[in-house]
Order: sequence, then structure tokens, then C-alpha cells
Amino acid sequence: MVKINVDGACKGNPGVGGGGGGIVRDKEGVVIAAFSKFYGDYTNTIAELRALNDGLKLCAKLEATGIVVNSDSKVTIQSIAKGRCGSWKGWYWFQETMELARVLKPMIYFTFREGNRAADGLAKLSCDSAVDTEFQGGPELPPDLRRIKREDACGLPVLRK
Repeated sequence: MVKINVDGACKGNPGVGGGGGGIVRDKEGVVIAAFSKFYGDYTNTIAELRALNDGLKLCAKLEATGIVVNSDSKVTIQSIAKGRCGSWKGWYWFQETMELARVLKPMIYFTFREGNRAADGLAKLSCDSAVDTEFQGGPELPPDLRRIKREDACGLPVLRK
């Protein structure tokens, strides 16, 4: 079993610098892999969909089974659940994501943004750096994300501002 958190981000909506990120952990919470992908000029909705797509592709590459996905995008989760794409601009990624979901059979759930901090940090990293990065394991993660990973592992609460 693996758990993956995914998130999309965009500077402006639509705007320049859209990207996505995700982090894959085993059932003990140990980081297996993570990604930060730059998408260019898109909306938040497309960035969220592409992040889910990239997360499922990473799980397929890792030959993961028992996949649990957490996303803070209700729109993306509802689109997948209903089998309907809400944006023609996202049709390609929607179709690809639906095919990955059919094959991998992940359980996809909504999480509040506080539960998605690591994926959010990776998505923002892609927007700021404008490059694609893959991380293998926890030690390769940037310092801010290693801190979030430690806090998550300790079960520390996250308070909304």
C-alpha cells in the first residue's frame, strides 16, 4: 500500500507558472518518491488535474498497488468520480488520468489543505523554479519539505491562520 498526496498551483488564474507536486509514502509514512513538475501557463484546475495525472504515472512507474490518493481539489476529485471533464482544455489529461485510474484502481479522497502541505510545497517549488524535479526518498527533499515530513510523522497538528 502507498499513499500519495498531490497538489497543483498557479501564479494567477489563469497565469504563468503553473505546476504540480506530489509525494508518495509507504504505509509507515516513509517517503518513497516525490515530484515537482512545471506546466507553464494554465489554470489552477488544469494544474490540479495534471498533478493527479503525474502522481498516478509515478505510482505506475513504481509498480505500486493499494494506492490511496489525497488531493485538496474537490473539483478534480468530483470530475474523476463522475467521469466528466469540466474543462475542454484539460480533456487530454482527464482522459489519460481516467485510464490510469481504471488500471491502477486508486482510492481518491479529498483532504483539507493542511493535510496536503508537502504536495503544496512541491507544487509551489515547480512554480518558482520552472523546472521538473523528481526526488527518490526523503533525504533528497528540500529542507522545508523535510520539516513538513517530520511534523507529519510526529502527528503534529496544523492550525489554520
